[in-house]
Amino acid sequence: MFKLYLKPDTPLYFTLAQRRIAALIIAAVLLIPGTSKTMAELIFMNRFWISLVFGTVIASLLIEYLHITHQWLDNWCAWGRNKWRIVVQLFFGLLIPIVIDITLVWIYLTLFKNTVKGSGFMVKVLPWSALLFLLGNVAYSIRWIWIMNYRSGLKAAELRRLEEDALQKAKEEDDLLKARNEEERLRAAELAKIKSEKEEALLDAELMAEMLTAKEVALQQAREKEKLLKMKKEAERLRAKELEVKLEETEKKLLETKQLAELPKTTEERPAEETEYVYWEKIPCSLGDKGFEESIEEIQCIAAGKDYATIYTKAGHHRNFKATGNVLRENLDPSIFIEVRKGAFYRIDTIESIKGYKLILKPGITRVDNILIAREYKKKVKDYFTPQYYHKHNRRK
Repeated sequence: MFKLYLKPDTPLYFTLAQRRIAALIIAAVLLIPGTSKTMAELIFMNRFWISLVFGTVIASLLIEYLHITHQWLDNWCAWGRNKWRIVVQLFFGLLIPIVIDITLVWIYLTLFKNTVKGSGFMVKVLPWSALLFLLGNVAYSIRWIWIMNYRSGLKAAELRRLEEDALQKAKEEDDLLKARNEEERLRAAELAKIKSEKEEALLDAELMAEMLTAKEVALQQAREKEKLLKMKKEAERLRAKELEVKLEETEKKLLETKQLAELPKTTEERPAEETEYVYWEKIPCSLGDKGFEESIEEIQCIAAGKDYATIYTKAGHHRNFKATGNVLRENLDPSIFIEVRKGAFYRIDTIESIKGYKLILKPGITRVDNILIAREYKKKVKDYFTPQYYHKHNRRK
């Protein structure tokens, strides 16, 4: 029944608050019955309160002694492990507290000029004190025994639970091992069955190969010949396609040559040593369906693509015409245009400076950008502005 009020963290001994409350109750129980005054009269008597305080102090000291004594005895000779525990308990837990109580009361009565015999302490109070000491020893002992038995039961239950968990775990591991063994057995049987089926299939294939007739072999050879014939036809088709591509390229080159022949010539006659080639003064362009000629003087830069080139004029317009980078190199005057990267030609009089790999155009020029110079063209662009380089490149080689 008492175990219902116990918890795993219940202390073995009474707490400090419980001991202080018990000391106050014991002092009041021993003090009030020993006087002939009523409770209403005692409340207004100073000596009553002094006696209550001193009695509470004495009771607290004795309870603390009893508390410490029980802790020491439980560690030195616990109940059930030492047969002399009852004798030691009566000596240290009952006899010595009575002697201490008599001594403290004698000191208290001496302070108030009274004697132990004259106060009636030995007859009225001491028997009750001895009874209370005995009850205190019994209370401490019963509490310790109950709580220790409760904790032992908890430990036993915990051990049983741990044993059950261990058995359950061992059973689960055993079941898992059996399941694995069964799975491995089934896998081995399945592998053996697959191997047997493969061997049977291989044997059947060998038998089928042996049963092939000469007609089937001839049919296979005919199929191979047909496949070879298809491959030859495909090769001939590819060869014919390559010839068509080469023919188209030849026609394209002829068309470019014809276009170059139709480009306008310069009206000025060059000296005898320069009559080999005349640079463009005008370039035939197209705008929609209309065709016209763009003067070299109005062109700021030209960008060449694979088959067509784009003209950017000073007015901000752009025109397209059919020409490649090589055609531009052959027909643009090197004293007017300079190539800064492959297929990109800029007018020299629009260039302000060169900074690293950047070409800076003069302010106010349309498309004022920082033009990047290709690495292989940097030296040529940088050296172009020297008189020696200009004299060397202002004519056709």
